[in-house]
Amino acid sequence: MSQTQQLNSYAIFVQFDVKAEKANEFKELVTENAKISNQESGCQRFDVLVAADNPHCFLLYEAYENEDAFKHHIQSAHFRKLDEITSGFVTKKIIAHSDAGDR
Repeated sequence: MSQTQQLNSYAIFVQFDVKAEKANEFKELVTENAKISNQESGCQRFDVLVAADNPHCFLLYEAYENEDAFKHHIQSAHFRKLDEITSGFVTKKIIAHSDAGDR
């Protein structure tokens, strides 16, 4: 996507705090999930970041064409698998969303 192309986005921001002993495994799994998610129809962007001050805190930025595209994502097999595998890794999860129409 070019820098001048505007996103029509429905954006999701997720913060995961994970158990220290599971951080490396979580990072591998969520990074693989992001690669697959970036190929989904309707997914405009899916970034995985690690907080600069906490290597056990992962931040996801996800942008979709619309809320329906996001709903499709959370019904996908790869999302469900990640959610199931990592559910015991996470000590805290914060989710926020923004719709381009909210501006």
